[in-house]
Amino acid sequence: MTVPAGAEADAVDGAPFILRRRVDVFDRRADGVLRTLLERFRNFRFFMLPEVCRWNLDFIQRHRMCECGGAARLLVHEAGAAGLQARLCFGLLMAEPYSTGHYWAELRLDDDWVPFDPLLLGLLHRVTRLSAQQWPIHRANRPMLHRLGVVERFESHGAPVVDGVIDPAFPVSLRIMSGQTFVATLPTTFSRAEDEAAEVAGYR
Repeated sequence: MTVPAGAEADAVDGAPFILRRRVDVFDRRADGVLRTLLERFRNFRFFMLPEVCRWNLDFIQRHRMCECGGAARLLVHEAGAAGLQARLCFGLLMAEPYSTGHYWAELRLDDDWVPFDPLLLGLLHRVTRLSAQQWPIHRANRPMLHRLGVVERFESHGAPVVDGVIDPAFPVSLRIMSGQTFVATLPTTFSRAEDEAAEVAGYR
């Protein structure tokens, strides 16, 4: 059995496998223009939207509601307009007990692609009482993400095309239906480097 780079897996309690990855603290915070862009998402709210408006950037900006894919697309768009190098990524949100499919934006900073997800952090601030002081909107959240691919093509209505960009070593099948992306959830465990990383990775 093969697993994504940087992860380990084994069978537990009859499940096909559990994906394991060491979680290290990564405290990178945006400043300048990028921080200003990220702060714009502070009042955005997470909603599962119908396909007709899910990827519509004008709708998202006007109503300040979106899900992960729309928020990431908007951040990539705004960053590009500001002269920053950005890309849309797809992979796993490494939450316990189950990981799930997720989109986020990555910005090129000092020869490194750094993930930022202000919508997710804002949601965690409100719902789980994640410390906004330790994890502000403008902090990179690399510990909780596992990238499987970079989105380079889009449907006519704006939906990302992820078929063919997923790591071929990933053993779970990907299904795409009417622009919606479905990924089988995986039982997830972490090797914790520090308590803070454990708090974020497990959303405690």
